[in-house]
Amino acid sequence: SDKVINPQVAWAQRSSTTDPERNYVLITVSIADCDAPELTIKPSYIELKAQSKPHVGDENVHHYQLHIDLYKEIIPEKTMHKVANGQHYFLKLYKKDLESEYWPRLTKEKVKYPYIKTDFDKWVDADEQDEVEA
Repeated sequence: SDKVINPQVAWAQRSSTTDPERNYVLITVSIADCDAPELTIKPSYIELKAQSKPHVGDENVHHYQLHIDLYKEIIPEKTMHKVANGQHYFLKLYKKDLESEYWPRLTKEKVKYPYIKTDFDKWVDADEQDEVEA
């Protein structure tokens, strides 16, 4: 099938006014049997194209495409990414601006994207975050 699928995305974030290493966005993209990922990372957007390997019972190769115009700029050359246990594509994007405010959302446009959700497992509330840093 040549249908292009938007993969599910879960995201969380940290922020810091003083420590660039604690000022990032974590993104987990769910792609089963992730194969041939192509990642484009620019200051204002990320794009991921990938496909799933065909397997028994489903001979189709599924094509995934994700394009996110980010709420604010990131530092592309600091980005870390890896495929984990064949099911997830992890990204760690470092925010360009050092500020204590959290991004109110991941995307530039204030639109509800059904495939983007908050990753509560990795999320730290701003209050907790201050305690951690204190």
